[in-house]
Amino acid sequence: MTEQVITFLTEELKPHGAMVVIEARHLCVEMRGVKKPGAMTVTSAIRGTFHERPVREEFLDLLRR
Repeated sequence: MTEQVITFLTEELKPHGAMVVIEARHLCVEMRGVKKPGAMTVTSAIRGTFHERPVREEFLDLLRR
């Protein structure tokens, strides 16, 4: 899903860079297997200028606020 979102954004908007972070409940872990309620999964994808460490860190700092 994360790759689909970033691909759509970069193809449609043509930005210099894009970063997508998705946090979601992991229902397979909750309902099957280890049966851990509230299990979360975080995925991310980056393109363009976000490959530059200072740009990426600035963005991630904004998310932490």
